[in-house]
Amino acid sequence: MRESIEVRCAIEGFCVHLAASLRGDLRFTTLLKDMEESLKRQKDALTSDNFPASFTEEDHKFHMLLVHFARNSEFDHLFQRLLYMIHLTTANALTVTGRTQATLEEHENFYQQLKDGNTDQAYQVLIAHLMMPLGMNII
Repeated sequence: MRESIEVRCAIEGFCVHLAASLRGDLRFTTLLKDMEESLKRQKDALTSDNFPASFTEEDHKFHMLLVHFARNSEFDHLFQRLLYMIHLTTANALTVTGRTQATLEEHENFYQQLKDGNTDQAYQVLIAHLMMPLGMNII
């Protein structure tokens, strides 16, 4: 699990910096719009009859937006291979009381930092979010 999360951090962390480097580009604007819509669906999923499955699915989609932004087929393939472990990690983490709300808040914080141009802070929020299941704070 640790190695899978570290690979995920490497991929998504790179994607944060790539996205930030294209700030002002239409692709970046589209990414932010898509992330904002995903955040709304995550909020809706909190009260869905299909919770936690609906929240977990939207959580994965949120992260996939960032990975797909890179337009790197190797990242896409690696991330798809990691999805099984990611699903197990997410399902386990969401059983902890308050974790779902904390996940949403972390996603919102990441989105806001990225939107505001705070690349280093966005990166730090993302890495802390991804490392949470391991109880590690490496930033």
